[in-house]
Amino acid sequence: MTNNITENLKNRPIITVFMPAYNAGRYIYEAIESIRCQSFQNFELLIVDDGSTDNTLHIIKSFSDARIRLIQNKVNKGLVYTRNIALTEAKGDFIAILDSDDIALNNRLEKQYETFLQRPDLAVLGSQAYVINKDGNRTGRKITNATGAELVKSTIFFENPFVHSSVMMRTSVFKEFGGYHNYSTAEDYELFIRISDKYEVDNLTEYLVEYRVHGDNISTTQLPLLQQAVLDMKADQLKRLGIANDLAHCEMVSLQSFQNKYMLKDYFKLYKDLLYTNRKNNFFEIHSFEKVLFDRWFNVIMNKGDKTAFLMLFKPPLFDWSKITPRQFRKTFKKSLKEILYINKISMCPPRV
Repeated sequence: MTNNITENLKNRPIITVFMPAYNAGRYIYEAIESIRCQSFQNFELLIVDDGSTDNTLHIIKSFSDARIRLIQNKVNKGLVYTRNIALTEAKGDFIAILDSDDIALNNRLEKQYETFLQRPDLAVLGSQAYVINKDGNRTGRKITNATGAELVKSTIFFENPFVHSSVMMRTSVFKEFGGYHNYSTAEDYELFIRISDKYEVDNLTEYLVEYRVHGDNISTTQLPLLQQAVLDMKADQLKRLGIANDLAHCEMVSLQSFQNKYMLKDYFKLYKDLLYTNRKNNFFEIHSFEKVLFDRWFNVIMNKGDKTAFLMLFKPPLFDWSKITPRQFRKTFKKSLKEILYINKISMCPPRV
């Protein structure tokens, strides 16, 4: 899909690519170039510099491209304030997010725009992502997110199923929900939760962005704030479902780092309550939600790593043969075999004297 750039500049752009920037001098040139080289050219690139003190502004201004529009915060206002400038400044029908340290593959805008044209009920669309290091080299790791609207909506109850730099949204929906709220370091996740309660959200199966991992990622530098923000969101979600939203429940439906803090019976009771509550009230499509719930249960079981935990995997109502994947079945078989061999080894060892 190609367009005449000169003609486009006379009209309102279809897509606003929104890029917040703060002291991004090391990476922002690559990020900007990845947008300028898109196969879909009917866009504006709206860059908001949040009071950078390095050479970020110099790099942005070095581009002589009329599609680039720069807004400067005189002082550092923070990410939520900066992102919400798109509420009033975005001219496109769609807003595509790209953080200043990430890279969009050249067909990203085209693929997402074409999908929106085919799906009028779709409000948010992300993609899969390659992971790159600080030098821009692919690490071999990939971020693989859920696909299919019902599965993504069910997944969002437990975790953020989007790479933020891969997301495109309808501008009208972004404005309807008032943009990002003040959930520091997790404002994107909170926005997607709100939107998914009313509209269709999804991911493409294609890998359309490169997500850069480096020492300055917010998810690394502000991990305690991120964890607390997620727990606050889980409390709200559990309350809406009519499930007790105490700290234990919030931790058990969110962060994997809490897995060793609770017993299997605690997880089983909570997950069973979630399953029956959803069957009764249809907050989420039943098959998709129970598949996501089983996957969480499977991961908890595998993390515990003992025979008792393994046997609980098959306990109804969480277990159903239709939910287990071939990969999970292989892992289950290997684990059961290891347990049998370990038990036989113990039984054959002579007692110590």
